[in-house]
Amino acid sequence: MTKLCIDPGHGYANRRPGVYDSGATSAGVAEADVALQIALTGKWLCNQRGIECWLTRDDDTDPAPVGSRDDRAEQAGCTHLISIHLNAATGAATGTETFYRDMADKAWADKVQSAALDAWGLRNRGLKSESESQHSRLAVFDFDGPAALLEVGFIDNPLDRGRAQDRDRRIAFWSALLDNLTSTQENL
Repeated sequence: MTKLCIDPGHGYANRRPGVYDSGATSAGVAEADVALQIALTGKWLCNQRGIECWLTRDDDTDPAPVGSRDDRAEQAGCTHLISIHLNAATGAATGTETFYRDMADKAWADKVQSAALDAWGLRNRGLKSESESQHSRLAVFDFDGPAALLEVGFIDNPLDRGRAQDRDRRIAFWSALLDNLTSTQENL
């Protein structure tokens, strides 16, 4: 049985206890808030479809240290993990990219990237291995199961930001991803 962990990136006590990590910000919009909107849409749609789902944080006050999110997801019995983020650059960069840890995670990351491209309609920045990230290591990839980190778009690009915040596009993303996830499970 599949149980999806949705990790809205950043948030309260992400890097330091008692401190809110907003992630990247632009035009008064914080990455942590958009990631949470996307995650809550996913939770709602999972509930509508009877798919088990667990979030690493449900609001801005849930302590969610980045180093423990994978362990907490495993303790919750999750089989798949998706971490939601937005990039930031110069305001002109655009596009969606999905990171994966190793070849075992690449198939899941490909499903995430495909659903994101269809829903948000942004430039395909591709599937990328963890080593291609700006970080030396991505903590959510310590998860014991298929894991992917989705960079929906660029928060400092008005087009990307607007699309990431669009409710209909969020629903389209989760619908496509959950369709793919459930059809994969039925074929096992």
